[in-house]
This record gives sequence, structure tokens and C-alpha cells, in this order.
Amino acid sequence: MPKAGTTFQKQSGIFCRTQFLCNTWHGREAYDQFIEKLIRQPLRAHKREELSRILSRRQLIDCFEKGSNHFSVTYQRKTKDGKLIWVETTLRTFLQPGSEDIICFAYTYDRTDSVLQQQIVNRVADMEYDFLAILEVESESFRLVTVNGKAETQKMSKKMHSFESYKQDIMKSVLPEQQQQVIANLDFSCIIDRLRDSDTYFFMFSFIENGEVRRKKAAICLFR
Repeated sequence: MPKAGTTFQKQSGIFCRTQFLCNTWHGREAYDQFIEKLIRQPLRAHKREELSRILSRRQLIDCFEKGSNHFSVTYQRKTKDGKLIWVETTLRTFLQPGSEDIICFAYTYDRTDSVLQQQIVNRVADMEYDFLAILEVESESFRLVTVNGKAETQKMSKKMHSFESYKQDIMKSVLPEQQQQVIANLDFSCIIDRLRDSDTYFFMFSFIENGEVRRKKAAICLFR
């Protein structure tokens, strides 16, 4: 069984060649009706097709007869409040004791953190950095993921922070003649426009550290 708090949707179904029903939080309904709702959740067409193929009655029965009873699909979807998250839908099939019916359990887990962290690792494996953070455009906030031991941000907690406050802090060390340009580069409208053309947006700026002028590169990546 999954640990408490890691799954927000659980469904179960009992089916054979003549009966195919699904027990959901909203009561019992036809499996085909339930699947029709579920396969609309992925945002990308190829993920909807993959989920539809795996959840097919014929597919589940054929795979079970061949010894395969575990399937999973990871995809991006929207919550009721419009927030984008990554989820994993997992299915397991079993033979119901005392009958030829097959029992199918389906779970949907929130995998947002693990997917984002893996994407970050893939992007920065060969990069040197002071810190890595996840920037949320809708809330205009960010959360630290990891920090270089020498970076000043190592004192910050890994909770959500105001991006506006962070910009005001770094302006204190940016060279005066570059401050307006850095503010413009970190504006959310600018970030969104740049990421429409490329998955990575970066710029350079100069700042003062321990009385010396140094150059720094700021990179913002789009995760899909």
C-alpha cells in the first residue's frame, strides 16, 4: 500500500469478459466511462494515447494472461485550481480469488517534486552554480532546491520565498550602471517572452563581492 499522503486518487475495478465495473469515490460506474474521464487528464496528446492504450480492457486482459500485471504512466495535468502538476498513474491487476474475474487497482500519485528535481539534475549536471531554485510564475515566488556551500543563499531555508524580495537583495551588490538592465531581465514578462523561443534564458551581469568586481551568469530554464 502507498504511504499516507503520497496518493490523492485511488480507484478499483472488478472485470471479466462479460462485466466491467469500477468503484470510485463517487460510487460505482462503468469502467469505460471512468477511463474516458481519466484519459482526458494528460495535457499532451501522446500521453493521452499512451494512457488510453494501457487502460484498454483488451490490453489489460491480454497482458495479464501473458504474466504482466503492473503498468504506469507519468504525465502532466492541471488541478481544479489551474495549477500544473506532474502525476503518475499506476495500475496493478490481480485474479479475484474463487473466480475468473480480474481485479484492477489504479492509483494516481503526485510526482511533481521528483520530476522537477530530475529535470534540474539533467540540465545542470555539467554546470557550476551558486544555487538552484524552482521559480513559480503564478505566485511570483521561488523555492531553493540545492545551494553551493560558498554561496550566500546557503542561509536561506528551502521554503517559498518572494522573488521580488530576492531581486531587491541582489540589487545591493549589482553595479549601479547595470541595475536597471538586471531588473528588466528578471521581470516575469521578460522571462516568459524569452522562454517562448527557447527552453533556456540567460544573461550576464557584474557585481561586487568582498570589494572586487566579479561576473555572474543567471540562467532560467523551462521545464515541460
